[in-house]
Amino acid sequence: MYASAVIDNVKKELIVKLINIRSTQQSVELNIAGIKITGKTASVNVLAGNDLYSYNTLESIDRLMPVTNTTSIKSNKLTQILRPYSVNVIKISYSGK
Repeated sequence: MYASAVIDNVKKELIVKLINIRSTQQSVELNIAGIKITGKTASVNVLAGNDLYSYNTLESIDRLMPVTNTTSIKSNKLTQILRPYSVNVIKISYSGK
């Protein structure tokens, strides 16, 4: 698994990017500290394929498409199940430090 986190000070968002490179799903728990979270949910954008060789073609342009969901934040903790071979972008709104 690969991970990256950045803060967008203009949009007041913590952006966490998680990549699951395995053929099995992975469970991740994020413990968020140092910022004041403004909501009880986070936006999650997921791009996943059935295998490493999944791709779109002109005949099948929607084989791989991003899907947007939400996930709950409880006590500054967020748990996310990462699908196999997936890229996950989690956006969490905050109000300040």
